[in-house]
Amino acid sequence: MIICHGFQGHKEETQLSRMAWKMAQNGIVAFRFDFTDGLGESDGKMEDIKFTEELKDLKAVVDFVAEQDFIDEERMALAGHSLGGKLF
Repeated sequence: MIICHGFQGHKEETQLSRMAWKMAQNGIVAFRFDFTDGLGESDGKMEDIKFTEELKDLKAVVDFVAEQDFIDEERMALAGHSLGGKLF
């Protein structure tokens, strides 16, 4: 499960951390990340945020996760909060 944070959010938000923890407890790999919008651990700038850039970020994350040996590509899913839920 790839988890996307919302607008002005970051991967360490309480609800996203809890979601990932619950998934892990149930044997589901959960991957959280920060979009390159200058928040969380990302290097971007908030004033440069664009929907198309977040889509590129998400594609890069999906590609990265899919390449991992322990991931079944046919069972991958996305979860998102706020703007992160509108990307798909």
